[in-house]
Amino acid sequence: MNGAGSLTSIDIDSDICDIFKYRQKKEGHPNASTVICEDFLACELPQTYDLVTMIGSALQETGAYRKGLQKISEVLKPNAQFMYMDFDRYHKKEDLFELLTELKFELKHIEEYNRFSNVSFYCMKIQKEGFL
Repeated sequence: MNGAGSLTSIDIDSDICDIFKYRQKKEGHPNASTVICEDFLACELPQTYDLVTMIGSALQETGAYRKGLQKISEVLKPNAQFMYMDFDRYHKKEDLFELLTELKFELKHIEEYNRFSNVSFYCMKIQKEGFL
């Protein structure tokens, strides 16, 4: 990022947050993340993010797929990016396609990975719609 922004990491697991903070400090990360140890679905966040990344297993663990995607839409600035990776076994990409318009998202790019018979996943670049 070269000083052009800041990172925020949110996780509900305090052990994960402590380890992440420790690693950043030990490695001398030049642009360390602000670590928030809270439930992403319940924490208060401003609509100020230019980019959100989410790994599908995180949404799977919350048990609130639609609510998690809605929260991401709420915290993104207009025209901001959402990078999303998920496993087919958790959520079929077709299920997300149905929510995109409703959540004011536009799919920009998708890559599918089916190299292994027991694990297939996809990565999406999604953009939040801007103001009209």
